[in-house]
Amino acid sequence: MRCWRYNYDSMTEKNDNLNYEELKGKFVQERASGKSFKEISTILSVPVDTLILWSKLLKYDIGNQKAIEMDEVSNRFKITKKRRIELIGNILTKIQDELDTRDYKDIPTEKLFDYLLKYSAELNKEYAPPVFTEIISGMDPSVWETQETWSS
Repeated sequence: MRCWRYNYDSMTEKNDNLNYEELKGKFVQERASGKSFKEISTILSVPVDTLILWSKLLKYDIGNQKAIEMDEVSNRFKITKKRRIELIGNILTKIQDELDTRDYKDIPTEKLFDYLLKYSAELNKEYAPPVFTEIISGMDPSVWETQETWSS
């Protein structure tokens, strides 16, 4: 077997049906799913040093794949940030409604105030102001992929 680092097309028997780009795509998927270089090396029959090089070259692809997988998990279990804010907000509203009916002489009221403070803090942790991004492109290569970010 020749060195993968220099993009030779000779592959082991295990990878005869995969071309170089498909192998790199499988690497991205496996790495994004959390597998170690050694595990991936065994699966793909590619040397670990080649996988390390690929990880440097494909770091954005791996990061994007991780984000896609996390998005799938979040949606499957309905744990989106919006949903957490809604749940905490609903609990906070119920606590506030209950506090409004109290005369504040009762000891459990103190417990409700404690809950109010805790849930308010949780809600504040979840809140993030919207961030807007704009890609600025131009003829100058230094501006081709410039990204401007701002919040309201």
